[in-house]
Amino acid sequence: MRRSLRSGRGGVAPPGLRTGRGNAARMGLAGRQYCSFKAMLTVSALLAHLPRATTTVVAKCPDQSPELQPWNPGHDRDQHVHIGQGRALLLTSSATVHSIHISDGGKLVIEDHDKPIVLRTRHILIDSGGELHAGSALCPFQGNFSIVLYGRADEGTPPDPYFGLKYIGVGQGGTLELHGQKKLSWTFLNKTLHPGGMEEGGYYFERSWGHRGVIVHEIDPKSGTVIHSDRFDTYRFKKESERLVQYLNAVPTGRILSVAVNDEGSRNLDDTARKVMTKLGSKRFLRLGFRHPWSFITVKGNPASSVEDHIEYHGHRGSAAARVFKLFRTEHGEYFNVSSSSEWVQDVEWTEWFIHDKVPHAKGGEKISDLWAAHPGKICVRPLDIQATTVDGANLTTEVVYKRGQDYRFVCYAQGHACQRYRVRFLCGRPVRPKLTVAIDTNVNSTLLTLEDNVRSWRPGDTVVVASTDYSMYQAEEFEVLPCRACAPNQVRVAGKLSRTPPQAGGIWRLLGLKWTEITDDVYQSAIAMTTLRNNNNSENTLDVSRQAWVSCSCFCRSSGALQADRSVQVGSTGLSFSPGTFFSRGSSNTPRGCAEAREEAEGLGSERAAPSHTPLAEAHRVVAARGGGAMSPVGSERLPGRSAVSGL
Repeated sequence: MRRSLRSGRGGVAPPGLRTGRGNAARMGLAGRQYCSFKAMLTVSALLAHLPRATTTVVAKCPDQSPELQPWNPGHDRDQHVHIGQGRALLLTSSATVHSIHISDGGKLVIEDHDKPIVLRTRHILIDSGGELHAGSALCPFQGNFSIVLYGRADEGTPPDPYFGLKYIGVGQGGTLELHGQKKLSWTFLNKTLHPGGMEEGGYYFERSWGHRGVIVHEIDPKSGTVIHSDRFDTYRFKKESERLVQYLNAVPTGRILSVAVNDEGSRNLDDTARKVMTKLGSKRFLRLGFRHPWSFITVKGNPASSVEDHIEYHGHRGSAAARVFKLFRTEHGEYFNVSSSSEWVQDVEWTEWFIHDKVPHAKGGEKISDLWAAHPGKICVRPLDIQATTVDGANLTTEVVYKRGQDYRFVCYAQGHACQRYRVRFLCGRPVRPKLTVAIDTNVNSTLLTLEDNVRSWRPGDTVVVASTDYSMYQAEEFEVLPCRACAPNQVRVAGKLSRTPPQAGGIWRLLGLKWTEITDDVYQSAIAMTTLRNNNNSENTLDVSRQAWVSCSCFCRSSGALQADRSVQVGSTGLSFSPGTFFSRGSSNTPRGCAEAREEAEGLGSERAAPSHTPLAEAHRVVAARGGGAMSPVGSERLPGRSAVSGL
């Protein structure tokens, strides 16, 4: 059980906390052994609201320390904050300040609760015994905490000689610990992913001849599943009309009803049944006639929710359809679409080719009756279309001529002149047939991803990316995870549909060694891992402390300052991936070493999860860095062998 061990009032600066306005003292000096988060990326995952640790671990949660005093500085961009003199503060809500300096034994801890906390500042410096904590190794942060570094390079603010303008800097004796809940970082897709999403899940019902009457589906609005369906042959039996009334009256209020006619259902439909349907919200059931297509969806007890379509029967002249659909949402927030179609369908087919010279020429065009006589039983009375070609297959122009009281005629033209020898065929419609379909689509503007690994750690609101390095570094798409109770442990439902065009808004994609094998023009073998870097209108960069947050840094230092990363770490532009807790020493010259030197030292270190041997992450990773005012530029990507994959952020 969590305990709130706090004292004091929010918004009051306790002793040891100095605030001021105007120009702040410089927050860093050249030559110090610092390591900086250079405002590089957005880690786009949100923390799942999971239960807190047991009572045996509560003492290890930083925000439960009894020494902490609640702190709520409010929103003031001119406020320079210094936390020192051994004071320990608990940030309880979102705040905006000019800058934060934590030193001299001062401590800032982020409260872990359900309400998101956003800390906006130009920079943060932690040194000389100062500490900043969000969660711990034994008590990962469960909430949603984001650090937003704001400011522009063209504002005239002099940069720090060591860190620059926007940074989270850890200096001598400083400690920065950001621990998020563990989650899977990347995995392979285990099934081919088609543009437009996978056609999986839901319900589909289709009938034609032999299923005549009024068809009713009763659907549970909480889950989107069919509870019961029945057929009422109100064409043949009067008692079926009475049974329909009894059935509809027995349906509980709040249930979704999909009702439609297949073939014919009006002959023995009595007034009582028509009035019951009208009470449910129908406005056209009273006028239902012989073989009329009719579809209706409603929520019982809410006539205003009804959708309905009705059309008269066209006989054998062609198709006629009445189609409706309605979007619903389950109690767990999952959308599903119910659709119904009642129609008469006319299938069509082309006749065989007929050679023209077997039919005598006629003034004003060829008579179709002459072709009937030459080819009895092979040509329909009223063709829907005519196609003519030369004997060797070149297309010709045709024109159909019909005058009331006269026979159908057609004329063929070749370069403006009547054709001499050609072949012709006709598109004929078959007799119409009834067709009824009822569908429940659970992939409403969403896609079901089937993966190789258990992805239960990916929660609604998280972001996943499907990407490619083999085809193009820009062929990548980002999706938000949706609730999905029906998903298997290796499945996740995401918002949106896969397309061939990558998203354009809000940042640049960074690829982590992915393979997207093209099977056909419209099908892709799915892809490895990816993160996104976000640059909000060139003035803000955000670091989200999330489940095992990805951390990007120019280099890491082994000194009295402690800087820890929970999961694989991207280092500079080398694109290396290292295990949690990996540190890099600075050069003997007391200045930050180059990434190339760091790479030599780190050679052989693996990521927290080994990549396939044919797709080494150390060779595939590339970094997109934010500099100055936050403009981003891609360093590059490689075309590597392997398979396609996705990553959870």
